[in-house]
Amino acid sequence: MLIELIMVVVVIGLMTAVASIALTGRIGPAKLQSQARDLIKTFEMARDGAARSENRYAIRIDFIDQTYTLREIPPEGMEKSLSENPIIKQVELTPSQAQFDYVYFDDGTDSRFPGPGRDATSATFLAGRAGWQNGGKIVLIDQDGNPWSIIVNRIGRNIELVEGDSEIFENVLKPRSRTELIF
Repeated sequence: MLIELIMVVVVIGLMTAVASIALTGRIGPAKLQSQARDLIKTFEMARDGAARSENRYAIRIDFIDQTYTLREIPPEGMEKSLSENPIIKQVELTPSQAQFDYVYFDDGTDSRFPGPGRDATSATFLAGRAGWQNGGKIVLIDQDGNPWSIIVNRIGRNIELVEGDSEIFENVLKPRSRTELIF
């Protein structure tokens, strides 16, 4: 009787260990996906707000602070610097769950290799009535070091999260200038 009881306890212990190992493998991606879904909703909010109004919206990703900020740019604020326009939402990623790695725009601009007018500390997506000035991908790293990509499609309305460092189509359309985003 005692041996049978010990065997039952051992089997339950093994099943618990296997279940906890399987669950641990899913927690990292689930935490990243939660933060990524919030960022996607922010992109959708900016896109939809710009489509319904005369305002533009900017989402600035800060690689140093690991934050993203949604700002509204009213018509009278278009001549101001971005930081002078009102903040609608600002979120800091939880470092143990997700981190911004880099942004690659569909015009070939890569935040890891800054060029004229751009720096390696941030990347900005601008939305106007005509849609996104540039599409691109935002690469996030989960707690296990695995990459995930948020694809911002300038042509369509899709903004999606995909596992891995996804490829995007480059130069599908000429990037829109700031003046083209007014209408």
